[in-house]
Amino acid sequence: MLKIIVAILRGRPTTVLMIGALLIVTFWGIDVWVDYYIFSNADHFAEILLDRGEETWFRFLVSFFLALFTAYSWLVVKQRDGLERELEKAVQLARNEQARSEAVIAAIADGITIQDLEFRVLHQNAAHQALAGGDRRGEYCYEAYACGETICPACPLADALLDGQVHRLEKPGPPDTGVDFIEITASPIRNATGEIIGGLEIVRDISEQKWSVEALKQQTLFLQRLIDTIPSPIFYKNTLGIFLGCNAAFAACIGRAKEEVIGRTLYELMPHEFAKIYAVKDDELFADPGIQIYESFVHCQVSGEPREVIFNKATFTDQYGEVAGLVGVVIDIADHVAAERAIKALNQDLSRQASELAAANRELEAYNYSFTHDLRNNLTCISSGSQILVDIHSDQLDEHGKMLLEGIITAVDQIQDLSEAMQLLFLVTRRDILHEPVNLSEMATAIVMDLRLADLARQATFSIQPDLLIIADPRLMRVLLKNLLDNAWKYSGKRAESLIDFGMHNDGVEPCFYVRDNGAGFPPAKAEQLFLPFKRLHHPSDFPGSGIGLATVQRIIQRHGGRVWAEGAVDQGATFFFSLPADAVINFTSEEKGQL
Repeated sequence: MLKIIVAILRGRPTTVLMIGALLIVTFWGIDVWVDYYIFSNADHFAEILLDRGEETWFRFLVSFFLALFTAYSWLVVKQRDGLERELEKAVQLARNEQARSEAVIAAIADGITIQDLEFRVLHQNAAHQALAGGDRRGEYCYEAYACGETICPACPLADALLDGQVHRLEKPGPPDTGVDFIEITASPIRNATGEIIGGLEIVRDISEQKWSVEALKQQTLFLQRLIDTIPSPIFYKNTLGIFLGCNAAFAACIGRAKEEVIGRTLYELMPHEFAKIYAVKDDELFADPGIQIYESFVHCQVSGEPREVIFNKATFTDQYGEVAGLVGVVIDIADHVAAERAIKALNQDLSRQASELAAANRELEAYNYSFTHDLRNNLTCISSGSQILVDIHSDQLDEHGKMLLEGIITAVDQIQDLSEAMQLLFLVTRRDILHEPVNLSEMATAIVMDLRLADLARQATFSIQPDLLIIADPRLMRVLLKNLLDNAWKYSGKRAESLIDFGMHNDGVEPCFYVRDNGAGFPPAKAEQLFLPFKRLHHPSDFPGSGIGLATVQRIIQRHGGRVWAEGAVDQGATFFFSLPADAVINFTSEEKGQL
């Protein structure tokens, strides 16, 4: 009977109804059979229709209870089928959710593992298996990962299971995985009642982030070290006026350590009157971002007094392009201002001295002109009188008187030459420089012709390089060439044949011109003395002269921005060089040459 009941409960609702009807029919059949064989002599059909009161009620009562049982069983089975369908849907939904969760976990690039309360690995995604060196499901995590027999001392999952919070840990990556650093984030897993039933670990490869942070740290240290080496004070602050950093010079200037500067404002670091001025200028810069330069003062703790400075500030932006703060450089100009004041005072003094010197020069020029004019007149009288004595009254003089008279004439001529040379040197110094095309070759040729006409019997060979073209003052360059060629003609006069060259060569540094002779030469150690006024290296009786010519040459070259020097040796001739600025030595076309 129990099996029948179980079968009824396990069947479908229609099956239950069929079985219930079958039970009622079976009960009637059994009761008829018992009554027929034990209690009655009627046939089977008659037994069924026999109306015995208690027997009929008994059969109907039992059939009624069987019908009630059948109906109850039908309701139970129907409800059971509904519950089974709901359960099947819930199971399918759970399986779908599990599949989606597993797909999400598998798709996450970070390593994910789920462990029970005993730290046994229940699940791993592919990323975690790669980090852990394989599938570790079913193993204890401390044995699988740390190769130990107990829980790791700094295990974040143990802390999460203990206090129910999220814990993080950074550590070196597992060996032989190519991962330098990992971050482990552990959190507890709870059931519907809030009870902790396991733990979840997320393992992330932070090698690139770690190295980036390290590189950024090194770069920050380098930049800080770099600005610390700059002697000018440097600072930077945000838009609220809070200092974000500074260099050592700024910290020393305000008398604070860098740690005391960071996080403070102007009003916390310096006197109020200075802070207010700087704050107003900062607000102006933030209102109109860009660059701001202005002069002001700082109260420098190093000197203990206000110093004049220039503030050079500029705004900087954040990653979104919004103004995030400003950086400033403080340039100390106190020494520069003091120097400017000293220079201004010196210039005023020099201007006064220049005025006095100009007045003195004018007086000297007037005196020189007057002296030269008067001296020339007197010398002319002396020279004329002496010459008359020689021409008319020479027969009245003895040999000694004639020698004295010739000495007077010679001395007068020398004084006249010296006076003219001094006058020329003065004019060279005072004359304004003209800048015109000059053909030195043609100018030297003309001077050489004058020298030859002065002494037609003298044997001399001249070599003049053609087309030596410059931009200079023609009159001064003629004075220069005349002095150099006259010297070469004079000091080579005792040779059987004078050899004089004029040309130009480039020594790789600058083009230079030269006048070379085969004359008496000079001691090399005394080359610098040649250009001193009145300084002569030869006795006047051997080579007469005023001693002013080479000084005049040097003055002319200096006024043209060049230099002059000499090379030579005793009895081996001399070479005088002079150079001009590179832009003064030019090359003309044939058409331009014809215009000279």
